[in-house]
Amino acid sequence: MADLLGVPSQQIQRMGGWNTDTMSNSYLNSLPRQFMRVMAGSESDASYYLPRAIEEPCDRLKQLVFPWVDYWYDRHSSGTVHETSGSADKFLLLIKCFKTTFLQDAAVMMDVIPEHPIWRHEIFRNPLFLEFQRKVKAHVEENITTAQLMFS
Repeated sequence: MADLLGVPSQQIQRMGGWNTDTMSNSYLNSLPRQFMRVMAGSESDASYYLPRAIEEPCDRLKQLVFPWVDYWYDRHSSGTVHETSGSADKFLLLIKCFKTTFLQDAAVMMDVIPEHPIWRHEIFRNPLFLEFQRKVKAHVEENITTAQLMFS
């Protein structure tokens, strides 16, 4: 499929882990950006822009999402956990980053799939989320209007 979408063979080889040269295996990221952009529906040589990502949720709102992550991340970071590993630390950091992405996506997806059961969770009725959602929607609407003016 990637080949049909115009992704260069080097990008496909990197994504598949089929390169055997030292540079690919030691220095390059194993996830080739051009491949990922095309497979996500973007143009291969263009950058992408997510208007919903302009708005950053406040810390109080982020604390409502996966609240246990902050506790365990702090314990791992301070060394107060008996058994720890680098992978556990990195996993917790990844989940902390997903808090923002989750909230940004939810602010938009609630209108796309309004009947999804996840929207019944109390966080989506919280005034902090409702205000954040309003701001995200404003950025998205502004971006759509700007794009329509540019291309009409």
